[in-house]
This record gives sequence, structure tokens and C-alpha cells, in this order.
Amino acid sequence: MFWRKTIYIVLFILLLLMLVFIGLYAGWTIMHDKTTQDSWVHYIFIEFPRQVILKTLINQRLNSSVILVVMPLILLSIALSLISIFSLAVFVLLSLAKNKSKTQLTDTLNEYYRELIIDWLVNDSPKALEELEAANTNISKKIIIGHLINLKKNIIGDSADKLRTLFIHLKYDQFVLKKLDSEYWHVTVENIRILSVMLIENVTSKIAEHLEAENPILRIEAQLALINLNRENPYQFLETLEHPLSEWDQVNIYDITTRNSIKLPEFPAYLGTKNKSVILFCLKMIGVFKQKAAYEQVKNMAINPDQAISYQAILTLGELGNVEVITLLRELYPTQNRENKIAIIRSMSKLRGEDAITFMKEKLYDKDFDIQMESSKALYMMQIENQAQFEKIVSETDNENLTTIFKHLTDRRIK
Repeated sequence: MFWRKTIYIVLFILLLLMLVFIGLYAGWTIMHDKTTQDSWVHYIFIEFPRQVILKTLINQRLNSSVILVVMPLILLSIALSLISIFSLAVFVLLSLAKNKSKTQLTDTLNEYYRELIIDWLVNDSPKALEELEAANTNISKKIIIGHLINLKKNIIGDSADKLRTLFIHLKYDQFVLKKLDSEYWHVTVENIRILSVMLIENVTSKIAEHLEAENPILRIEAQLALINLNRENPYQFLETLEHPLSEWDQVNIYDITTRNSIKLPEFPAYLGTKNKSVILFCLKMIGVFKQKAAYEQVKNMAINPDQAISYQAILTLGELGNVEVITLLRELYPTQNRENKIAIIRSMSKLRGEDAITFMKEKLYDKDFDIQMESSKALYMMQIENQAQFEKIVSETDNENLTTIFKHLTDRRIK
């Protein structure tokens, strides 16, 4: 752990400083305490360095009482510093040996508990269950939980239910729940995932506390867990969510919804929220899951003053496939910016019908190249007969842009 390493470093620095001060004090004492004048300590650390320095000074024809006093003290401090460095080296070696021993123990326990879980899962072995119940150390519990999670992710049916039963029987749901209050976000994330995989439904209120966490990874994990666990109202958190839903969050929510067959809510119910990202997400989901009952609400949002909301509402109208919206889109087109005009063309291509085809033919001669490109592509891809019509239009026009676009659309090297 980071904080443990920090403490070790601080303690080492304090120890080093303490040894230096002790060395200075001891050196000063040895120099002035007459009872130690004849000892070997005094000779090695004081008298011998003094004689060497004195002879050097005499040879150089110098004389300095300060050097004669300070140098032995410095030498003593250096000696004690070397001792402390040696002590640190011993400490590091012992730590490495301890970590190696811990790794070997972990590997042994990994194999041991994996065999016990499989024995219990396959044979209902009472002895295996007793051994699992007897695992009361944190490291043993973490290893067993890891195996249960890995197995639960890879099996379905009765065996998966049996693993969940074992998880609860060993009271690991309570063990994991206590760690949701960890000061480290990655620890909380890990344990939220465990509770979600094991379908521990009575912890949703505790997980909901992290919906507005500052860490974005912790927020999305809490959201995904609530969707997975709160099967009656999986998207309830959207009603009060304050932080924005990023594109990545939205992809993850869609993925867990389809992968786990989550009950789909009525997404129009959340269009009244003040959270813009939630509105955009719900508009996308209305289109993806073809919730046609939301047609009127989405149609009203197509004229929303917020460009991002109106853009997504226009695209969603195309997904819903209500042909009567073509009239609204034609009326909206002149007042929209470039991005929304392109969105209208894309929606028209999905709505089809003669009115949509006529509209796109009109836009073939727009001054904006991107709009020309989008309408040409939509017209060309809608129906086989439209391709011939488009080719005829190109052959009869001197518009260079249309000629270039036609070559692009008919180039088989471009897919």
C-alpha cells in the first residue's frame, strides 16, 4: 500500500537523522569525557583522525583548531550513516523475502481453495464446505471470493445460483459491504463489482451513495450495479443524477442492458430531467428500442432551442419511422444550422416515401458540399431504382460537385 511505503520512508529518514545527532553528541562526549580518553573508541574515532589531520596540516604549514575538532565528528557521523544504510539494506532484503513467502503462500492457497470450491460445487462435499467456512483470514477470503466471481461469470443456471448461495452462506456479502466505505475509490469499485456479479440486491441503497462520487469510474460502476441489481426500476437513478453521462458511460449502460436482458424502462419518463446528458441518452435509447409511444415528446424536442437536444431528437424521429414527421422536418429545415440540416437528411433517408425522395432531390444542388454529399448518399442508398435516377440527374447536370460525389459513391474500392 502507498501509505505504508510513505510511513516506512518517513521512519527511515527520522532514524537516519536521529543516528546523525546521536553520532555528533557521542563524538563530542568522547572528545571531552576524560573517562573515555584511553578507550579504543576514543582512539579510532577521535585520536587517530586527529593525528592524521594534524600531520597533514603541519605538512601544509597550516594550523586550525576548528578542523581538528569538527573532522572527527564528521567521520563518526559518516560511520553511523553507513551503519544505518546497512540496516536499511537488511530491512529491504527481509521485506523481499517476506513478499516472496507471501506470494508462495498465496499460490498454494489459490490452488487449495479452487479445488475445495469445485469439490463442493460438483460433489456437494461437506468436508469441502467445512474447510471453506474455516477460512477466516482476509487473504483467504479474498482468494475464495476471487474464485467465486470468476466461476460465476463463466457459468449459468443452477451452478451459478449455487455459487451465489455459497457466497451468502459464507457471509461474504457482509464482508464486501464493509469495504464500500473505503477511502480508496478503486477498492470501492472492486467491491461494487463483486456485489453486482453476485446479485446481492439488498445493498442498492448503499451503492446509490456513490452515484455522485467525484471519481467518474466509481460513478459509472455504481450506475451499472444499480441497473443490474434493481430489476424493478433499473434506471431510477436517472431521475436525480446530477453529474453528466459521458459517451463511454452511455455505451456501458447500453451494453449491460442488452447483455443481461434488463427490463427496459419507458425512457420518455426521464426526458423531463434537468440533466442534459440524460436527455440525450434517453433520446438515443428511444430510437434504438423503437419506443414509438414517445413520438410526440420527441417531436416537441426537435424544436428545442438547445442545438444538441434538437439534433438528437431529429435523428431519433428518423429511427421511430413515423412518416408524418416529414412535414415537420421540411418546415424545420430552413431555420436549422448545418449539423441539424444534415440530421434532417439522414432521418428523411430512413423515413423513405416519395416526399422524402423529392426533398433530397431538392438538396442535391445545395451550395454546401456536405449537404450535397449527404443527400446524394441518402438518395443513392435508399432504393435500387433511385440509383438510376441519380445517375440520370448527374448525366444531365454540369454541377462538378455532383459528378465528384457520384464517382465516389460508385467507386467499388470504397466501402
